[in-house]
Amino acid sequence: MIRAALALALACTAMAALAGPLTPPAGAVSSTGKTTDQLEPRTIINAQNTPGDAGNTFVISRPGSYYLTGDVTGESSKNGIRVTSPGVTIDLNGFTLRGVPNSGIGIRAVAADGLVIKNGRISNWGEEGVFASLANGTYADVSAENNGLEGFIVGSDAIVLRCRAIGNGDDGITATNRARIVDFIAHGNTGDGIDAGNGSIASGCVATENGRGFDLALGSIAEDCVASDNQGDGFELSSDSTIVDSVARNNGRFGIGLSSDSVVERCNISGNDAAGIRAGFDCSILNNIIYRNKNSAAPGTPVTAGIQLIGQSNRVEGNRLLDNDVGIRATDSFNLIISNTFRTHIAAFDLINTTNTVGTIVSATQIPSFTGNTAASSGVGTTDPMANLIY
Repeated sequence: MIRAALALALACTAMAALAGPLTPPAGAVSSTGKTTDQLEPRTIINAQNTPGDAGNTFVISRPGSYYLTGDVTGESSKNGIRVTSPGVTIDLNGFTLRGVPNSGIGIRAVAADGLVIKNGRISNWGEEGVFASLANGTYADVSAENNGLEGFIVGSDAIVLRCRAIGNGDDGITATNRARIVDFIAHGNTGDGIDAGNGSIASGCVATENGRGFDLALGSIAEDCVASDNQGDGFELSSDSTIVDSVARNNGRFGIGLSSDSVVERCNISGNDAAGIRAGFDCSILNNIIYRNKNSAAPGTPVTAGIQLIGQSNRVEGNRLLDNDVGIRATDSFNLIISNTFRTHIAAFDLINTTNTVGTIVSATQIPSFTGNTAASSGVGTTDPMANLIY
């Protein structure tokens, strides 16, 4: 009993010590919290913090992080925001930077390497939505809509993530060398949907109803992309480029155009008014599905090819061609054409030059109806793995 009482007394003493004194200290109560700047270490874009000048509604002239607190409407004969310092981040914060008739550029950046623009809309400017031609910029979750010229002009080594360019008066985006453009949507732009310089990558991008879908310069890659219903070509790739796992459909000219030393593989190319694939020199055209590429206004005039080879030394292998006017047309020499299949063409081949190498052309054996696991057939008519089959 004595031990229990002693233990209770000790516990009460310890609790009192932990609780501290109940009487507040003398004097005025002072703040122990953080300042507003510590809570939000960014600068609001407004007339007080980022005053403009004769040509710009706002000017950002120091490095730092800046943000909007509401929609901003521009002024005639002025740009919206001018950035003149490197190391600037602009968070549109879900709001819209909106131009007016005769306005200039939505965001114009000069001497601003490393610019970051994110999270909002830039619309209805008289010129470009974003013009930031210097290097190392990052653009994320920004939509450029209905601007008079390009939606975006960005400099070398840019990263563009989950952005959109809709209804602009020139290209959706123009990027210089080594851009990485990911999950970009370009729709209804007068020029190219996506125009990127040497060594660029377009991944998971969609270009629809533009003047042309994609224009990718020397040594570029397009992967998991879609070009559909553009007035011109779906994809145009310069030399040493690669396009894989992509779709080109219902474009007004070629589905995919290759210059030289390029690869197109595992793509689906259909319904284009000119050739499904047009290749120059030394290209590899491998394992694609190419069907119904015809002149929609006047089928057969001119005759449209699933694959059109206008240069030498191309390798065409493992493609499935269906219901084009002509399967493969070659107007130059020394091309290798093997292991392709053809169905429902005016002609499987149109080899205008006689010095091409073509795997054996076999009309596959047809068999009668049957039930079961085997049929009375000797196969497709050949055991040659390089044969081209017509069925």
